Amino acid sequence: MLVREPRPEPIPGKIGVLFSDEFRGFLYERRQGPPGEPPRGIGVPLVIGEPSVGLIREALGLLFSNVVEVSSVEAEGDHVGVIVPSIFSVDYTVLRTRVEVVYRFTLHRPSGEPVASWSITGVGLSPRLDDFGLALVSDRVRQCLALSMRDAAWNFTSGFSEQPAVRRWLEEHGLR
Repeated sequence: MLVREPRPEPIPGKIGVLFSDEFRGFLYERRQGPPGEPPRGIGVPLVIGEPSVGLIREALGLLFSNVVEVSSVEAEGDHVGVIVPSIFSVDYTVLRTRVEVVYRFTLHRPSGEPVASWSITGVGLSPRLDDFGLALVSDRVRQCLALSMRDAAWNFTSGFSEQPAVRRWLEEHGLR
């Protein structure tokens, strides 16, 4: 659940969101070993795509009064624009379990023309090894991943209108 107080006042209008197949199916697997050499093992696989779809839907639902999934950046109908998220990077450390996920968002006009593109980072942190009880390392990493994704979604929601190009776009549409 993403809701925090204070909630932003929803922006009137219909926004489209385009989740690519690559985004939906994103799975992070860190291979361990020196660059250029065969990996010695595989780190904790992290399913990020589908859970991110849900969080971003929720975040956009807090931002806009009407959110619909679209299949193209060229929106048909009365959309004010289309947002396309992507997963830019993921990393984690195990000792003091920390997961960082960076999303990239691109806002398009209904014509498909890009308006703004920016990155949002989320961090999930467990400062001590026993913060999640006697959980396996993989469970601690996954729990910190969930925290980092929620942090990124909240950062997206709370900072959306702070992006200069987004602010101009909102003003052009009389939305803020």
